[in-house]
Amino acid sequence: QDATRVEDMFDGVLVDAPCSATGTARRRPDVLRKDLDLEALAATQAALLDAAWRCLKPGGLLVFSSCSALTADAEASFAAFLER
Repeated sequence: QDATRVEDMFDGVLVDAPCSATGTARRRPDVLRKDLDLEALAATQAALLDAAWRCLKPGGLLVFSSCSALTADAEASFAAFLER
């Protein structure tokens, strides 16, 4: 199901965001060799966070998870979400 079209309300939402996977480099060094489109990842993360927020009940818990080691990846996306 498309997460941006969920209309139900939940006590908690887990966003396991797609990311650069740089946090897995020790086990998968090939991730460091691929071209990363951080702008596209950030846009996807932003859309998922916004969708999660819309379906979170007041007082609910939002958990954002990412395996990225890059600040420009998931950390920056979450910081931008908090500013919106």
